[in-house]
Amino acid sequence: MKQIFLLLAILVTTSTFGFSQSADEQAVRQTEKGFQAALQNNDADSAARFLTDDYGFVGPATMMNKEQRLASMKSGQLKYESFDYKDLKLVYSEIG
Repeated sequence: MKQIFLLLAILVTTSTFGFSQSADEQAVRQTEKGFQAALQNNDADSAARFLTDDYGFVGPATMMNKEQRLASMKSGQLKYESFDYKDLKLVYSEIG
């Protein structure tokens, strides 16, 4: 009996977790995929849609604002051979 209860608890927990992705989380993940595709294709015009005017990039050897990063992509100075997110976690926060 205990095994059936444990199995049922695991099944309910995992099925709730798997189907609980909100519309907001889906939108954020879709946006992330669009930005990733723009970077992988070295498409500065597409990448620009995902960056705010006050965007700042900090890399191992450089710091750039939006205009600098897009200009370096357009010139070919900054070129991505591959790009991927690892262990992406979304954290929700109530504002207000």
